[in-house]
This record gives sequence, structure tokens and C-alpha cells, in this order.
Amino acid sequence: MSSDSGAGLAPTRRFSDRADDYARHRPSYPREVVAAAIDGLGEPANLRVIDVGAGTGISSRLLADAGCSVTAIEPNEAMRAAGEREPHSRVAWRGGTGEQTGLPSASADLIACCQAFHWLDAPRALAEFARVLRPLGRVALIWNTRMPGDEATDAYYDTVARFATEPPTSPWAARDETRFVGPLRDHPAFTGFRARSFLNAQRLDLEGIIGRARSASYAPKDGPRADALLGALREIFDRFAAGGAITLRYAASLTLAERSM
Repeated sequence: MSSDSGAGLAPTRRFSDRADDYARHRPSYPREVVAAAIDGLGEPANLRVIDVGAGTGISSRLLADAGCSVTAIEPNEAMRAAGEREPHSRVAWRGGTGEQTGLPSASADLIACCQAFHWLDAPRALAEFARVLRPLGRVALIWNTRMPGDEATDAYYDTVARFATEPPTSPWAARDETRFVGPLRDHPAFTGFRARSFLNAQRLDLEGIIGRARSASYAPKDGPRADALLGALREIFDRFAAGGAITLRYAASLTLAERSM
């Protein structure tokens, strides 16, 4: 097995060799998602937000741009280092996991988990979220998932899945988020479960679509399979590019629930 494959690696180690591609080529989130996540919690400047599985800080910086004070929790050193190379005055980085944040009890108004909850041990993580949140504090689970029916987006995702070193397990692959958000919906420590979806899109040049694919933990990075993926991505780009870029379309899903009193 190639050393660049994510197959068989623990979740905290899977992205060690992909941090640069992740930082440069992963999609961001609509600002409406952030606004909905913090809506009703109070003045943003007074909010303490924990971004669990912060990766390279895409979501952390958006939350900070909204005025919140953010603690970015990321267990992978390479990903955390990539995030720290783009500092934000309201973002503080620390190691830790969703299951063991190392933060004080009842110290957070919001725990956000963006593109990461499916990597966590859900029962343990939700117990930790309940401990760290203040009463009536909120959990926000966020994913960019594939927009169904968009030909270019379907071609991209189907191609990445075809050459994957292992079956993709994220919500975009399942096309059904129920099993990912169900543990939050059913947990006795949380109430007010609800979900929303927002349109999102990402324009990528050829380098960008290759980097977007290589940022996935299951994408091959060397060898014949990687070469085949590269050729297939070039074919997709040639087929769908307009104005020197291809547009991938997403549904940015937001699932919310509050910590019970």
C-alpha cells in the first residue's frame, strides 16, 4: 500500500500528508451558515466558540470573522500547523480531539464541527460536547455535500470514488446524512434538533480540481492509480470547464441542537 494512502490510518493521522492541498483547495462555507449557527446565542463578540476538528482553519476563521472568539481544536499536527500559518486575532489553536478537548466544563456557547463529525466516536464526542457546553449552548454540525443532479459535480465525485484507495465514508458518499446526525438527534443531553441546507459552489482551475481531489484522505497520491485519477480529472476539466474553471456545486448542510438545562 502506498504511504500516501489514507487506508487503515486512524482519523487523527489521515490528513498528515494532505494539509497543504486541504488548506488551498477545500471549499469554504456560505456566511449564511455561520450566521444561522450563531443566531440567537447573543452578541457574537461575547460568544466562546469551539471548532472541533478544525483542520486548517477554514471554518474557524469564518466564525472569527463573524466576531466570535474561537478555540480551534485539531489533533493532526500538520493540519494544525497549516492553520496557524494563516493566523487570525480571534482564533487560538490547540491540540485535542472531539472526544477529549481538554477544555473546562460549561465553558462554551457553541461547538461547531465542520466536515469532521463522521470521524468522531459519536457517543463519546457528544458526551464531551455536553460537558463543555453551557446550559442552552449549541452544537452545529456542518458538511459540504454534493449537490445532486449537477453533471460536473457528479462526474467529479464519481471519479474520485472510483479511484479511491478505500470506500469514502463521508456524507457526500452516503448521500444520506441520517446516520451521521442521528446520534445528536437521539442524545438525551440535547434538544431542539433541526436541520437546514444552503447553496454553495466552488470554482476551480485545473490545478485546483486536482488539489481538491488530492486533499481527500482516500485519494491515491502516487502510483498507477494516482496517474489514472489525474488523467480522469483532466478529462472532466476539459469537458466541463468554462472560462478556465470548473464549478463544483454543494449543499452546505447545517444541523443544530441545544444543550439541555
